Amino acid sequence: MKQATLFPLSAVRLLPGVLKDRQETDRRYLVEVLDPERMLAPYYAQAELPSPPPYGGWESKDIAGHSGGHYLSALAACYAATGDRRALERAERFVAGIGRCQQKHGDGYAGAVNKSCFEKLRRGEIVAHGFALNGIWVPLYNLHKLLAGLRDAYRLCGIAAASEIARKQAEYLLAVWENLNDAQLQEILKCEHGGIAETLISLSADTGDRRFLELANRAFSQKSALDPLRAGRDELDGMHGNTLIPKVIGLAELYGISGDENARHAAEFFFDRVVNFRSFANGGHGESEHFFTPGTEPEHLTPFTAETCNSYNMVKLAEHLFEWEPRSQVMDFVERVLLNHIAANIGRKPGEFGYFLSLAPVAVKVFSTPEDSFWCCVGTGMESPMRYGRTLYAHSADTLWINHYFPSELTWKEKQFKLAMTGGFPEAETVDLKLSPAAPTRLALKFRRPGWCAAMKLAVNGEPVLTACGGDGYLILERLWLDGDRITVELPMAYRNEPLPGSDYQAFFHGPVLLAGVLPPVETGDDPAKERFSDHLKARGKTDEFPPHLISALPLEKPAEAEVAPAMKLDWMPLYRVYEEHYGVYFRVMDRRRWQECEAELRRHAELEKLRRAATTDEVAPGFQQSEVKHSLRESRADTGDFQHRKFRRALPGGEFSYELEIDPAAPMVLQLRYWGAEWSGTQLGILVDGVTVAEQSMRTIHPGEWCTSSYPLPPETTRGKRTVRVTVRHLEGGDGGRVFHLRLIRENVSGRRI
Repeated sequence: MKQATLFPLSAVRLLPGVLKDRQETDRRYLVEVLDPERMLAPYYAQAELPSPPPYGGWESKDIAGHSGGHYLSALAACYAATGDRRALERAERFVAGIGRCQQKHGDGYAGAVNKSCFEKLRRGEIVAHGFALNGIWVPLYNLHKLLAGLRDAYRLCGIAAASEIARKQAEYLLAVWENLNDAQLQEILKCEHGGIAETLISLSADTGDRRFLELANRAFSQKSALDPLRAGRDELDGMHGNTLIPKVIGLAELYGISGDENARHAAEFFFDRVVNFRSFANGGHGESEHFFTPGTEPEHLTPFTAETCNSYNMVKLAEHLFEWEPRSQVMDFVERVLLNHIAANIGRKPGEFGYFLSLAPVAVKVFSTPEDSFWCCVGTGMESPMRYGRTLYAHSADTLWINHYFPSELTWKEKQFKLAMTGGFPEAETVDLKLSPAAPTRLALKFRRPGWCAAMKLAVNGEPVLTACGGDGYLILERLWLDGDRITVELPMAYRNEPLPGSDYQAFFHGPVLLAGVLPPVETGDDPAKERFSDHLKARGKTDEFPPHLISALPLEKPAEAEVAPAMKLDWMPLYRVYEEHYGVYFRVMDRRRWQECEAELRRHAELEKLRRAATTDEVAPGFQQSEVKHSLRESRADTGDFQHRKFRRALPGGEFSYELEIDPAAPMVLQLRYWGAEWSGTQLGILVDGVTVAEQSMRTIHPGEWCTSSYPLPPETTRGKRTVRVTVRHLEGGDGGRVFHLRLIRENVSGRRI
């Protein structure tokens, strides 16, 4: 089923360059900053074992322990990719700690989640929502991270105990799930469950125990998410990206172990729809972790674009697709997203990882703290730099694929064949390869011709070689290779633009490199680019600067040739080099007449947004996991959905939902709720603040055909002396049309204007 096999991490070493720099920063974080015992603290707590204090951020919430699985995977990959024995020693310590927890539980369980969640499932007690199961935040997702870490510790470090612990943990799951029927299984899967199917399939392959494969197929194949993909239907609009991608990786693993062709086709279909129809210029996708409708991209240029976890998992999926059918288009995507998203969203100091990569004008990068964040993207951020070498090279019996041109060394142990690739890629156009076979070796070397390179050239020992590019997008050199043979690869790089569909926004590249236009430094006391965040939702990811526009009467490829309005000098640099600068990736390009026509309206809109931000004390995006978790969602008979490309939450008859929001006790407050103004349902809603009714809202045709925002001044007695209030939306009567698309609390009459 495989036409090519990617080399293991242990066969590839990065050489100085963009990727090596980030890998070294991450290695220091893993082996010099993080304490394995503190990472184990949530596991010890559930096993009632003595433990040091846990880390902060998400590791102090009921998702605690998810980072431990990532950490173990990162340590295992670090040892494989760098040979640093400190990483091996820490991986062994972590596995031993998990083993002590499992022994203390006595029934195979080893996780950091309160076991009562699973024991309730054993009894058939199931309360499942999008991101909570039996009252706990994504427990199966959490358990998946542990199983993935144990798998990687076994496969990459040879720690036999890791596989045995995983086997016992999986047998615990078998016992919990054995008496649940199909309807109950699908109900459980309403809650995000990560790639637990993938890890169970991997465990089945490692142990030869088909029970784990059967459990993955029976219990962790969500029909509502995967059946449309199996049928070749794109129903991704509104779906949570990083909930879905690991499930698709599970399909890829299933094909690898069982030959299920339908699973393969579903994975390939999904990859095509995301990469070719739903991605931004940097290779990332989505806004606020969710897919949106193609063609609406300009509406989604916000600080919450391109979640890094999503791109990490898309690369893992790409690895499967390439091995099934080696094609340059797959590695074109990997190069784009690896360079312009994953490597672009890591800071210069250990422990700085980005959650989203802002594509908003004007943007700043948002980085974590080393010990008090531990978002999901911190977890994948720990892993990604150690996996950089995974896709660089691949092989079959007599063929070597050179997929990328980053400085690196390859050791093909079975062939006693070494290769060293040097050069300044991706900022230099020439790459040199030195071959060192132990004996003369006949091989076909296949060089990816990047999609951005129209005139790639090869020379062997200084002599130009003419070779055609095959249908797979690779140039082939086949000969008897001798020790000391040298190959020179020339990759001429040109400037180009990529328009954002349906708009006058454009992004700009030089060769493979996505360019950022960096604004002149501004004197400000509180520069958001220099902050580090525990709560990523408190980070704006943008500034209030008026976004520059590019003025050109002709089609524009080289952005530096355009006039900038308002007048300023933009410093164009690779997005991956941006650190604490203020930048833009997408710029509106227009001629001078168009600029003169729209400048006043653009400035008015920017000023209104600035006032709105200054007035806002808190806001909630209903239907979005992070926003709802942060605001302590409580709900009874309520649901979420998508309407006209927006998410909502609504209270069904007899139901309600509520959030806790921050206020300013010194200012009169106004609650604003956003609705669709053309509801035909006769629903009546009650709006309450700390149990006090502040308004009743009829939903029937408020503003036909328009979005509308209703404002409710809060009585002083509901806010006096408080820092937070609980806002409740309650169904009073009528149908089920009470959809709420946004909630915001603002100070009244900021700057003398109602916002």
